[in-house]
Amino acid sequence: MIKLSELIPKVGTVAGFLIFTTWITILMGILALT
Repeated sequence: MIKLSELIPKVGTVAGFLIFTTWITILMGILALT
């Protein structure tokens, strides 16, 4: 059984990483179009 207190930091890290990579991809796309 995985403890919730151990799972939350991992989920937060993964979510932050996905948001960061998505933001970079969007930024690169905008720069490529201009």
